[in-house]
Amino acid sequence: MIEWSVALVFAGACLVLTLTPGPDMILIASRSLSQSKASGFCTLAGIQVGTYCHALAAALGLSQLLVSAPAAYDAVRFLGAAYLAFLAWKAFRSPGAALEAR
Repeated sequence: MIEWSVALVFAGACLVLTLTPGPDMILIASRSLSQSKASGFCTLAGIQVGTYCHALAAALGLSQLLVSAPAAYDAVRFLGAAYLAFLAWKAFRSPGAALEAR
């Protein structure tokens, strides 16, 4: 069993890491300021769903599967890279407004 002093130090470190702003907070703030509060909430919801899916996959043993089967790891890695390339292609091909200084 873990000692209470160690658990309290761990909980404190977790709290500090949770409160520290990171790239996701910058994304949420920038979307909220540039588009709307609703857009910021949608971005927050997307980040939370992704985090929960990641935690669920880890809890169900996906990490162990990827460690024990290198071909499965490579498949996930290449599918992820292909998806990111597809998103980049869509972003470059979209007729969105050009960036302008305000």
